[in-house]
Amino acid sequence: MSIKEERRVALIAEVGALLSARQLSRDGAQRLYGKLYFGLSAHFGRIGKSVLPVLSRHGAPSAPETGWSAELEAALRFLGKLLPVLRPFEVPTLPVRVPPILIYTDCMYEPETHFRREQAAIGFIAWFPTLRRWFHSWLDVSLVCRLFKQAKTHIGRIEALGVLVACRSLLAHSVTAPHMSCAPILSFIDNDGVLHNCVAGSSADPDTSLIIHQLTVSFAECSAVPWYERVPSKANPADAPSRVPFSSEARQEMHLMEAKLHCTFVPSVLPTMYTRG
Repeated sequence: MSIKEERRVALIAEVGALLSARQLSRDGAQRLYGKLYFGLSAHFGRIGKSVLPVLSRHGAPSAPETGWSAELEAALRFLGKLLPVLRPFEVPTLPVRVPPILIYTDCMYEPETHFRREQAAIGFIAWFPTLRRWFHSWLDVSLVCRLFKQAKTHIGRIEALGVLVACRSLLAHSVTAPHMSCAPILSFIDNDGVLHNCVAGSSADPDTSLIIHQLTVSFAECSAVPWYERVPSKANPADAPSRVPFSSEARQEMHLMEAKLHCTFVPSVLPTMYTRG
């Protein structure tokens, strides 16, 4: 199932024109909503549809005749990246018993105090059944917190970033990348708020929404089919990797896990939106 190529090209061109003009009429928002609702319906789950409420608000009778907002610009930029990489969704006529890739992610976050700087780290561990191997990684992302909008805590944003880093890292690794293509993926998260954001495809928080949008595009690029599920914190094997940058005990625990499971270390890949400049 897929939209016609000419319809996709037209939508990409329309989104690009709107981003250049930086204005959208109320009628234009309504028309674009209809085109996207139809065009994105041929794809699995709610992929891409998270931006439709933004267009709905701009097309409401109470909305200004012509308007623009940061929320609308972010939604259109997301569509500009998503539409070119969406591939046809294939539905097999017979049951296909392909074991899913399992990805566990977790984060460690400590706010700044008078005696310590803000600390944040993410970790993940993944099982690839086709390779019969575990892969893992961790990354200190304390500096990334400075790029976020000021808040009491960034733990939700870091949890979401962990899922994105795991996806991008596995897609960048020469061994795991070929096995991500069109694969069913079970992504386990121990944070209920981030789990909801991943399922919904967006978030009310702009920083988290940007991360979730990047995650959606990343999975769409390889035609992977993610399914997000909750894992209790105490049962999350990614807890140890997420504490490695700041804990010697976690490093020892990770060494034991590597020896027991024969884990392969995967270099973490931080999204380019946090590495520029």
